[in-house]
Amino acid sequence: MPSHTYTTQIAAATTVANILEGTPYLYLPRRAVMRIYGQQTGAVVATPLLMDVMAGDTLLTTPEGYRINLGATAGQGPDRSRDLCLRRPVAGGIPLVIRLRNTDPANASDPSILVEWDYF
Repeated sequence: MPSHTYTTQIAAATTVANILEGTPYLYLPRRAVMRIYGQQTGAVVATPLLMDVMAGDTLLTTPEGYRINLGATAGQGPDRSRDLCLRRPVAGGIPLVIRLRNTDPANASDPSILVEWDYF
């Protein structure tokens, strides 16, 4: 089961276009079930960190994006029993996009995003 972890701080009012850019997981070799777990630490932000997920041209989350949980313990990754954001089948050979949007105008966000795939 391949996985990718993203833990880079996101500045206030900033968007990361695709956390999979530059990884071997931008295009999966075959059909898989994708699971994304997410949490964020640091100062409690007034507005949430939002995640958009696309497979090719298909939006897999709502247009507003998925809210990432607050209140995680610094230095720990997402809890698989609590922090599941998305579980969806995705086709192989199409680009995957996981975009993170920090909507807080004043505070940075410290996300921890874990993406896992089970091929079938």
